[in-house]
Amino acid sequence: MAGLPDGEARYASLSDGTWVKAVAVRLSSSDFTLGSGLHGPPHSLAYPLRDMFFPLLGLAVLIYVLLPWPHRGEGIIAYDRWRMVLGDSMGLLLTIVFVGLPFLITSNAALAVTEYWGLTLVFWLIGLLGLWAVQVGISAGGLQIMVLADSLVRMTAWRREEYLFADMAFVQPAIQIPPKWLITTSWLAALSGRRGSGAALLGAQSETRGFRITMKDGRVAHIWLTDQMGAVMMRGAEALPRALTAAGVPMSTEGVTVRGMSVG
Repeated sequence: MAGLPDGEARYASLSDGTWVKAVAVRLSSSDFTLGSGLHGPPHSLAYPLRDMFFPLLGLAVLIYVLLPWPHRGEGIIAYDRWRMVLGDSMGLLLTIVFVGLPFLITSNAALAVTEYWGLTLVFWLIGLLGLWAVQVGISAGGLQIMVLADSLVRMTAWRREEYLFADMAFVQPAIQIPPKWLITTSWLAALSGRRGSGAALLGAQSETRGFRITMKDGRVAHIWLTDQMGAVMMRGAEALPRALTAAGVPMSTEGVTVRGMSVG
């Protein structure tokens, strides 16, 4: 069909005696722009393995959910498993959706990163929030606080910290609220549209509760035990105040408020 003008028809005879008609179609880059409606040949022909996507995706999710969970012994404080699974799922969903949307909108991978790179950049920046959520999930999933006879050991996916009871100056209740920049951004987003004020209000009022440990050398550690709605989110959290009291660590009734987004 090379060299034929657009719309030129040709006929070919097959071995079984039937005839097929082939029409030459000339395509340009304008045929693949937004709104052109051109999506190429049938997906079953161009991507014969595409039908296996959802079965393989379901199998991968099932394997992830059924993976053996580390055994938590007595005196270990850690997040419930369902919170980890939900956090991982939401983070990956946010990443995949916003990274893939530019390609679905333009129907052309090359145009998504060339002619419509501005649109792609906006969606990918939002997708970075999903990657940040995955990182938070990794940190929270690896977090465990071991209550030992003479110390607390806090382990995350990145580091290990030990706090001796004898080196603690005092412990006090602590409340963590979102940073000011996050609250301001939420309200600006809500005011710029018709919806979102409810989410902004909930974000402004959310808080997590826990303890601030002040060491004799001036170091400060925060241990958060509840979620933003006040529900205890770490299994075995009742062991922490009991161990601090048994060790004779001075407890202050004066609370402190900090701004941040730490998970443990």
